[in-house]
Amino acid sequence: MNIAINQSLFKWIFGIALVALFAKIVSLALLFILPHFGINQEPKYSINLYRNYHVAKAFGVTLKKKKKKVIKKPVYKLTNVKLKALYSENGKGIIVIEEKGKIIFLSTGESFKGYKLIRIYPDKVVFEKNGKHYELKPEEKGLQGKYSTTLEEQMLYNPEEVKFAVLKRDIDRYKKHFNEIWKNISIKEQLDPKTKRLKGFKVVDIKKNSIFAKIGLQKGDIIIGANNKTFTSYSDVLRLYNNIDKYNAIKITILRNNQKKDLEYEIY
Repeated sequence: MNIAINQSLFKWIFGIALVALFAKIVSLALLFILPHFGINQEPKYSINLYRNYHVAKAFGVTLKKKKKKVIKKPVYKLTNVKLKALYSENGKGIIVIEEKGKIIFLSTGESFKGYKLIRIYPDKVVFEKNGKHYELKPEEKGLQGKYSTTLEEQMLYNPEEVKFAVLKRDIDRYKKHFNEIWKNISIKEQLDPKTKRLKGFKVVDIKKNSIFAKIGLQKGDIIIGANNKTFTSYSDVLRLYNNIDKYNAIKITILRNNQKKDLEYEIY
């Protein structure tokens, strides 16, 4: 009895195993034969149907950009000081002002009692303080042009009275480098034919746009004196040269076309 049951159970288990084995073989065969496919996420596409079109562009009309309005600052007047002299070159330079009888020299960028000098024009100067602009004009008639942008304009307005501004640092540089002078100007002594004494120094050649040309000297000028004193010897010239840094102003007397002329210089 037991043997019959065991044989029946064995046949049933063997049949199941045989079916499973057959299914496994078939699945392996299909795995190698059929193409492989995976599950991939489809890409998402977004279509923006809205575009910002201008009606004017559709008809080929170009719109002009609106220009921003520039708000000009009001300009105030300075009344507590006087403008005595100015020299400008491309908006920069130096000025001489007077307050209560005191003379003050200012260059572009420097300040006086909180008023910063920002611009120099041929006929006026502009200061700035606390964001406000202050304008100062000369009181003297004829000052416009006499202290203008170029030497030619100065000579045109008042050829007999021209003042120049000389930087002290330029004077110190030429004192330390004496040979630099002769690279810019060439002079020759002039002797009196009767007395054989020194008459002056003739400008034989002068370099264009050099400091000597800018301060009014010209080829052919004869320098005969300084500060109302006539040169009589080389010692007079050397004395002036050695003490030039002690002066605030110098007047050079020259002969130009046989006419005496004074060139005045303010040193600051």
